[in-house]
Amino acid sequence: MSYFVNPNASISDITGALNYALANLGGSVSSNLSSGQISSGGNTIGYLYQYMNVAFATSFDGVTNFSTTSFTNATYFGLRNTSTTTVSSNPADYVWYQVAGGFGTTKYLWYNVTGGRNIQFSVQTTAPAGYYVEWINDPINLDIVTSTIGVKNNILIIYQWTNGTVPARPTTTSTYTWATNTFTPVPSGWSANLYSDTVAGNILFEIQIPLSVNGSVLTSLLDWTNTSYPIIATSANGINGVTGTRTAVISMYQWAASVPTVFPTGNSTYTWSTGVYTAATNPNGWTITPGYSIAGDILYACDAIFSDNTTSSTSTITWSTSTAYSIGASGINGQRTAVIQLYQWSTSSPSSYPSGTSTYTWATGTYTAPSILNGWSVTPGAPIPGDILYAIDQIVTDNLTTPTTTVTWSSTTEYAIGLAGTNGSAGSNGLSAIYAYLVQNQSLSPPTFTSTTTGATAPSGWSLTPPTGSYIGQVFWYIFGQYNSSTITINGIAPNTTLWTGPTAASIFEDIESDNWNGSVPPTYGNPSTYGTTGYYISRNTGDVYFNNGIFRGNLQTGSSPAISGSGVTTTMTGQGAVINVNGSFAIGNSTANIASDGTGVYLNGLVNANGSVSGQFTLGSTASPVIMTFSTSKIANTIISSSGNAGIEGSWTSGTPPLGVSFYLNFQLVVHGTTSVVQQYVVNILQSVVNTNNTSPYTCKAVFNYNFSNIVQNLPIGTYDLICNGPNSYNTSNTYFENNGTIITLTSYSIGLYCTSYYYQIG
Repeated sequence: MSYFVNPNASISDITGALNYALANLGGSVSSNLSSGQISSGGNTIGYLYQYMNVAFATSFDGVTNFSTTSFTNATYFGLRNTSTTTVSSNPADYVWYQVAGGFGTTKYLWYNVTGGRNIQFSVQTTAPAGYYVEWINDPINLDIVTSTIGVKNNILIIYQWTNGTVPARPTTTSTYTWATNTFTPVPSGWSANLYSDTVAGNILFEIQIPLSVNGSVLTSLLDWTNTSYPIIATSANGINGVTGTRTAVISMYQWAASVPTVFPTGNSTYTWSTGVYTAATNPNGWTITPGYSIAGDILYACDAIFSDNTTSSTSTITWSTSTAYSIGASGINGQRTAVIQLYQWSTSSPSSYPSGTSTYTWATGTYTAPSILNGWSVTPGAPIPGDILYAIDQIVTDNLTTPTTTVTWSSTTEYAIGLAGTNGSAGSNGLSAIYAYLVQNQSLSPPTFTSTTTGATAPSGWSLTPPTGSYIGQVFWYIFGQYNSSTITINGIAPNTTLWTGPTAASIFEDIESDNWNGSVPPTYGNPSTYGTTGYYISRNTGDVYFNNGIFRGNLQTGSSPAISGSGVTTTMTGQGAVINVNGSFAIGNSTANIASDGTGVYLNGLVNANGSVSGQFTLGSTASPVIMTFSTSKIANTIISSSGNAGIEGSWTSGTPPLGVSFYLNFQLVVHGTTSVVQQYVVNILQSVVNTNNTSPYTCKAVFNYNFSNIVQNLPIGTYDLICNGPNSYNTSNTYFENNGTIITLTSYSIGLYCTSYYYQIG
């Protein structure tokens, strides 16, 4: 099981972790979701996540010489607890620790996973113990326990290349160190590493020694002289074969209307690694690239073939060909066509036409107006109502590649492509919407009205102005009217007449429900299945309301004899009922079965709430072990013991100089009442600066400090208990002293005063 969980843990993991914490850890364990550290008493006792990344650097923040692969000469190492196997390269993701003396070049990082995702690290030249593992690379899996000593295995090999003769067996032994995975000495003539050899025909020989030892063994003997470890041949270099034949074909090109009769002569230089070659010494009109064509020409090629079995980087190829072959032809330009238009608005077909020239741009499809327009335009222009839009076309055709073409207008054929319509006559007025209003008591029947009125007027008793003000207990009614202001009948409504329909209640005092209410209508109080899950409902007859959350700025109180006690704040029960106070504290139930809160905690089923709490002042020393609080428990339950307050110490001496600080500790103990049987102990350590009250002999000083502790006692049995401050163990001269710049000053006299307030709470 996981003893610590993150926010995404399963219910079973959370339950297991809570049970473990209540049974074993008390209230002093915490976890950091960012770093993954689980701490108790200031110490890291485990980690939240499965994997651990390790990084190295030479600065406290990991920025300088940051590395996740090498610790050589590092002075810090960083730890990053994570749930993934991805190794972070950001120094800020790690918690950094300084290495005393640094890693240098001889130290290594060792780790031991002990279970429960707890891990221990050590920086030494050798393993601290046989179960420590050397860090090699990330990530470290914290769910794999390494602390159990097991068996270590390895195979050690030495190598030697020869011309085929079996090498002589070593006459010495070596010592293998498991921590560094190295052995010394390496036998003469042999190598501990597989090295490269390129001599044709050479053979690689090796000797292998397998090792299998107990995990605690640190070194092992390698007996290379033992003939039971054979000298075996494992690899061989091949020998070179004869040089093969290589062939190159190079070509030159010429555009021509017919087959060429003259060919290249002379030499070309061919480079074997790139396939690049130079033109023939005498090209005779041929080129090594085809070049630009002439429309209608044919592309011809001729070749020179060369072969040899040498290994030179270049070769000289002599041209002797007299044959050409065609590989392509240059086509002729195609025909391009465009249609350009001019426009004219007119009441009848135009009788004059454009002439002159326009310039047409093929890339954009735009063109200029001709020099003589005769009333025509490149764009239609604004229409005149009743006119017809005419168009005239001129076709442009050529097989050139120029960006523009000059077009001569010769067309005398126009055609209609549009008509500008005339405005229609104005329409008559339509119906106008108006409303009339009436307010009357909610107990009256719906109001009546006449269905039609003359003009834009309201029926008798109704008003065209909406009512204002408060109308508690009344209903706000309205009717809808359609007024005909025209001189003709529209939809059956005569001229200068208003037709009224309705009435409609704009507000009515009945049950209120939201538009998304999904409960019963109405819901039944005491039957949760009728309450629904969304929206709200208010019952007019019963006053019951059904909604989710609410905020109230005063006290809420129910019951025939509600709980009332305390000074303005109810925390205990004196009768049946419930009360919720303005400050958030509450009490529900009765004096024997309640739920109560005093602002610091919630207490169930009559369990004791701070019973026996005390406030007092004690002079430690005058009483050997003063009792801070006595209390009795009525059932076995987890119990929180809490105490807070302040302590003051005053001392004097006759020599030396005024001190800078005081150090001592308070030792609180929970004991069985009237005995010295300790149930739990709470230690408060003090290191406090002082205020000198007299700087001349006899010197005096005073220090005042606050303290606060709270711890849980698991399943405290029924009984009576004392919380004491165990004086003799708290402030005797061996544990209490003043100091000045590291020098302890012996006191002539001193006293310690303790003022405290203590409580206990049973929580389950």
